[in-house]
Amino acid sequence: MVIVLEELYGMRSIPFMSAEVKIKPTLLRGGLPLREYIQQTKRSLLPSALPLQSYSLSEELVFFKGIAEQAEISLYFYDPAYTSIQNLYRVRNLLLPDHKLIPIPFDAMKSNKAELLYLMDALADWAGKQDAPLTYEKFLLHTQYFKSRCTPWSLVAEVGPFTHVKRHRRLHKPPAKPLFKQVYTHTDGKLKVHKTGHLLELWQQILAAKTEEKQAWVVRKGITTDLPGSDIIFDLENQTLPVHIPYVQAIFAPIHISNLLDARVPT
Repeated sequence: MVIVLEELYGMRSIPFMSAEVKIKPTLLRGGLPLREYIQQTKRSLLPSALPLQSYSLSEELVFFKGIAEQAEISLYFYDPAYTSIQNLYRVRNLLLPDHKLIPIPFDAMKSNKAELLYLMDALADWAGKQDAPLTYEKFLLHTQYFKSRCTPWSLVAEVGPFTHVKRHRRLHKPPAKPLFKQVYTHTDGKLKVHKTGHLLELWQQILAAKTEEKQAWVVRKGITTDLPGSDIIFDLENQTLPVHIPYVQAIFAPIHISNLLDARVPT
């Protein structure tokens, strides 16, 4: 099995992942690679948004045909705001029965990237222990199960870039104030601010909710501050969206994934 990630997630190399990980490049109008475009754009000449260009059906097919030559299953975490699920369904049908394409939606703007790391690890561990054929439905079911065992937390320097896709894709100026906001998703689906303060103060308050049977998975972007109590730390590339906006995303998840696999998960 190969895990495929959008380049938009900012995860180019994940050394502790047991499964092979492939990064699917993000296309831009004009053909310049995403990282190079962001690096070359001067902050004084920031455009309103990145000129993203979605894959055509034929481009999707070419990419996943290459993956199909290496593995029987590709577990693809895709951004629904960028990638067409209808095209993925067509590609999946064209690749059957020799290859199974398993698309799992993961919103690059709204979702917690520490949770993404955990899901990749948990699903790879679960899939590697299965004797029965792996189906699309089983992957979706176990994705939801593993997500239900996580407690997510987010600390952001600016809220706006996480509320609208257009703002998320802009090349922002770095925030002037060193304050962070602890945010959460309200029942109405909108992002709400719970507290504002210095990063370490907010982190210590969050850490107080961590229990002994949980690990803290932490993703940092644009931050080098040590966060005590973190068990697994992953630093995103600085070119990750939203550009120039620092943030910390974390989850508290069960320490032993194998314990989850032994639990009564529907099959």
